Amino acid sequence: MIKNLAAVFICTFAIVASMPVGTPSEGKRNLTASESAFSPADIFIRESAFSTDANSSQLMEASPVKANSDFLSHRRSLQKQPVATSMQTATERFEAKLRQRHQRMRQIRQDLNSEKTTMPSAQKTIMNVAPVRAQKLLWIFGCSLDTHAFENSCNSAGSVIYSIVPGTNAWSSSFPVWQVAAPSSFIGPTAWTTATKACTVDGITMFFTFQPGATPPPPWTFADLNFQSTAEEIAKLAAAQMLQTFGGGPDAIVMDSSVWDVAGWWVKDGAPQYWPFPSWRVQEWSDTTVPNFLLFLSKVAGVPASHVGFRSAPPMTSHCAADWYWSCEGGKILDMMYSRITKYVDTATLQLFGKYHFLDYRKIVLSETQVLGGKVVPPDCVSAEPRCVPSHYIDGVHPGIALTTPYMAAVLGWVKGLV
Repeated sequence: MIKNLAAVFICTFAIVASMPVGTPSEGKRNLTASESAFSPADIFIRESAFSTDANSSQLMEASPVKANSDFLSHRRSLQKQPVATSMQTATERFEAKLRQRHQRMRQIRQDLNSEKTTMPSAQKTIMNVAPVRAQKLLWIFGCSLDTHAFENSCNSAGSVIYSIVPGTNAWSSSFPVWQVAAPSSFIGPTAWTTATKACTVDGITMFFTFQPGATPPPPWTFADLNFQSTAEEIAKLAAAQMLQTFGGGPDAIVMDSSVWDVAGWWVKDGAPQYWPFPSWRVQEWSDTTVPNFLLFLSKVAGVPASHVGFRSAPPMTSHCAADWYWSCEGGKILDMMYSRITKYVDTATLQLFGKYHFLDYRKIVLSETQVLGGKVVPPDCVSAEPRCVPSHYIDGVHPGIALTTPYMAAVLGWVKGLV
């Protein structure tokens, strides 16, 4: 009998020793006060119970893991205590503790089964700081032009902005970890601008995802921002995050493809200081890249084409500097892109390619600037000096709140009207 028990102990220890040891930097998150009362296997059970993919086999898989963990804990405790008088005494203690643990796990499963019938679908995470889905969910898939418009809209409405904590993702067994967000809570402005964020305005929950353009990689590298994922991969991750956070996909999508695409073309051409005007790339973008990516987003999110919107880019001032040589004629390139894409827009229905919705940010900016009044940017501007910044702009690229407000009003009005 002693030989058999020794064999059991050796096998159990071998299983535990072979298990991978994770570190906080590998994606694990800090536990809340309420979570710290549970062990890792208990938390796995709790989170799996809320997952749409959870099943009884997943829950039962936690049992041997917990048993092995308990054995190690028990083994460490024995090292601090007088040596047991016999192997049988140590075994009986361990088996008694293991029975208590299994009883506790069964009770947790029973509690979770009852909670699943009453807990709102929007509460998809243990932490109580996640956004809650309103009447409709809008996915904004864009760049800094969109995050500025998003943030201005949220702040004007007095809505709390949430962001996904960096390092947490939807591919793990745990749900995305959300926090109440503010620029000061991020390392720098770039991290804040590119963070996945959400807020609710006028009955519409907006979910913002930053992406490096619809053009295939390699993308432009800016400051400390170096994308390791394609726009397609980012979109798939965002769709999973929405599903896990809100319990379903979006009701509508607004997509951007503009300045980051231009910068990507420049990178593909070798990032030269003197870059020939990319006319053929603009044509390929309007004829192939944009319609293909709109179709991809529609399928990934399970949204009908009529609920997918494409926004035009507002005018920008050309800015010629190191790492920005793509922008030496950036204003003219965006002008050509607008001219090409609007050839596919039905001005009566605002349908793009006969099925998507066209949101004309550029037209709104130009018309609103005319109403508000302001200076005209000199045609010789090729720098970021103050005289080259358009009126009501933050800089040469990003419209200020006076211009983002009417644009976001148009976006939210479109989403409200969708059936």
